[in-house]
Amino acid sequence: MADQAEWFRAFVERSLQEVWESPELVQDDDGDYPFGDEDAMSYVTVESGSHLGVCVWSYAACGVKGTAGVLSEVNDLNKTAGRCHSVLKQGGMR
Repeated sequence: MADQAEWFRAFVERSLQEVWESPELVQDDDGDYPFGDEDAMSYVTVESGSHLGVCVWSYAACGVKGTAGVLSEVNDLNKTAGRCHSVLKQGGMR
């Protein structure tokens, strides 16, 4: 599986270089590929565990408390979002 994971990461990296029209990719400390600007920073994460895949994600809000109302809103979003998922993550930004 390690060979497949290495091949997959190389494929994703090459694809990002083509899409972003950039010969070099920047990885953050977590190994994610950030893109965007200060107002709308997003990330590409290569999942290379037992299932190979790519996760494109962004923070929608920071510093939100996990109240019943917030959790209800997250659940409502997930019911209608299709392949997109909202997650309330405690502990702040990485």
